[in-house]
Amino acid sequence: QNIDLPVFKYTLSPNKSPFESTLQLANHIAKESGDVKLNSAINAFEEAKGNVDADLRHQLLDYTREALEKLLEERPQVFLLDDIHHSQSSFQELIHYLSKTLLERQELPLLFIMTADTDQNWLTTTTQYSLSGLSKKDIHHILTQMCGKIKELEILANKLCDETEGIPLFLVEFIYNLLHKGLLIQSNPMRLSKPPKEIASGSFDIPPGIRQLSRLQFEKVPKSQKPIIRLLAVAGRELDIDTLLDCLDGDEDE
Repeated sequence: QNIDLPVFKYTLSPNKSPFESTLQLANHIAKESGDVKLNSAINAFEEAKGNVDADLRHQLLDYTREALEKLLEERPQVFLLDDIHHSQSSFQELIHYLSKTLLERQELPLLFIMTADTDQNWLTTTTQYSLSGLSKKDIHHILTQMCGKIKELEILANKLCDETEGIPLFLVEFIYNLLHKGLLIQSNPMRLSKPPKEIASGSFDIPPGIRQLSRLQFEKVPKSQKPIIRLLAVAGRELDIDTLLDCLDGDEDE
């Protein structure tokens, strides 16, 4: 976005209907391209209300490819797709078809950046990376790349490492939070509005993105296990089994 490239960002969810993610992606391409045939195919798809035959499915695939091809002839297109481990067969079919036709065969400037909690074996033409935890040294290097060499920047790096436990996603959310609070200012290079030591000594709120992620993960936990998670979250440390059972008013067999 900083170099004026169109970026489409979308997060998949297990709670969405089988075709919702597919239609979201197709709708974005239709809106950007103004393609009439693709719009008609999307409308027909939505009117079918899940009763989609093979002809309609193939029509949506073909018109989406044609519209995206026109966009790619003008300039590169970037798609950021989070949590694709929640993707269903129709979405996987669309991504695979676009990759095969536009990337492999025609070598057009199309970039998919996708995140997942597990290996995605259906992605046969991608390069996959496993993100390991970031060290204090790593975070200091990232901040230096962003802001240049600043005195006591390592103090802020250490604080961010402690707050995020080195999880890359959490670090991104904390950096967004610093931008939102005006502590980190957009420029080239970026700059801090206060000394790093002063920022590090302040309180660090949990960013909204992390709260939302935690909420979604908590919803997946079986109902019987939720009281245990709530208790451990409040305690903020390990508890021995006897203390845990006393607090939950349960017995060891349970």
